[in-house]
Amino acid sequence: MANIVTDFQSYYNKLERRERGVRTTVGIQALHIPKQPTIVFDTIHLVAQHKLAPKWSEEQAYGKMDPMATYSHTGRSIKFDFTVFADNDGSLRKLTNDVNMLAEFNYPSYVAAGGRSPTLLAPPFFRINLLDGKYIPPAEGYITDISISPGSSKDITTGGEPGDVVRERIFQIEFNFIVMHVVNPGWHGEIFEGADLNGGFLYVTEEISGVEGVAAKLFGSKTVQGVKKLFNVGDDPNKNIQNAKKDKTRKKRSSTDPTSIPSGLETR
Repeated sequence: MANIVTDFQSYYNKLERRERGVRTTVGIQALHIPKQPTIVFDTIHLVAQHKLAPKWSEEQAYGKMDPMATYSHTGRSIKFDFTVFADNDGSLRKLTNDVNMLAEFNYPSYVAAGGRSPTLLAPPFFRINLLDGKYIPPAEGYITDISISPGSSKDITTGGEPGDVVRERIFQIEFNFIVMHVVNPGWHGEIFEGADLNGGFLYVTEEISGVEGVAAKLFGSKTVQGVKKLFNVGDDPNKNIQNAKKDKTRKKRSSTDPTSIPSGLETR
């Protein structure tokens, strides 16, 4: 684990020299807390492993080799494993505060009940955003089995001035995230509903804008393909413009040419 120190120094050096495209960040927003605070970690060794778990119940019948299977649902989870660090002694306090806040996020929100014991208002619920949504679409859900391991447990020296509070330089964070979908995922004809506005389900596939972006925001349950079909928008915007110009020219000719046949009529 000693090479982690070299790794995060190299990470920042490459960012400064622009040899690395983007910061590897993990944003965790607590949706159950007023004002919905967010922690953003700079990370190295980031792993986000998807798991899809279709659930079936099986019942055996006499003389039947195959079970009678009934489908229930498909569960989805993401296992996160990443290392967070302080790149210098000045950021040790911030790292410690952020890790403490992540731990505090995993407790519920309460409301006062007129002098009586506080009443549970909301359980821990989160929105997670990797690389500003440019890698995995932002997901909402809840965290299970969180583990926070300090670097000192793996022979990484601590930081802090003599006589000051001892602070960790590095933490390894692991947790399982159960995804709760805003739209019930599934196929409706040839269109898959439940994908992110940027066209991806597990991973972002494209960046949409213009009429597609507006339509996707208005009709959140539609995928990019469905929005394109709804508004008759193709994949190539230049081709769309050319087709529009051709249609306009065709209509102009039909209005000036007395021999032209209106659309929808046939000659006999």
